[in-house]
Amino acid sequence: MSSIASFFLVPEERLPALRALAGESIQIGKPGLLGPGKSATRDPWWEYLREHATELERFNWSGSVMWAVERYLDARRVRLRAFADEAVTGPLSSARGTDILVFHAEAAGRLAQSLVGLRPSPATAASFVAQDSGHPNELQAQALLAGFGTLRRWLAAVGGRQCGLLIIG
Repeated sequence: MSSIASFFLVPEERLPALRALAGESIQIGKPGLLGPGKSATRDPWWEYLREHATELERFNWSGSVMWAVERYLDARRVRLRAFADEAVTGPLSSARGTDILVFHAEAAGRLAQSLVGLRPSPATAASFVAQDSGHPNELQAQALLAGFGTLRRWLAAVGGRQCGLLIIG
């Protein structure tokens, strides 16, 4: 099963509505409405997010790379989830059935600062991937480097009265 990783900047005042919509059921229209064998699907949570948030650069690798970045950071005693707001992260993740980490501006800044000096070299990335997966893989090492850099850029973009939503799933 493949996954994706995306990051959204959301105004703080929009979080309560996102939480409320998280458990809303996806609405499936009548089959054939859009043509033979097709049906319209609506997801109020995603619709609200797309309307009221800003999606940052797309991550072109699999979302599982972000889980590898998390394991890499854990091995260096930086717990990504410790910086996330668990009071919001837990219910959103549970309701949506995917990992959603919510970083308020101050916590995103502290996490971004914690990453300074932890960017793996190509050799360190290759060594970590070999240890993590049980076999060396150059492509996975490149993906880990890309994921680390993307996460740093995403976190650096969070500021003011915004929070960052890291969605992996």
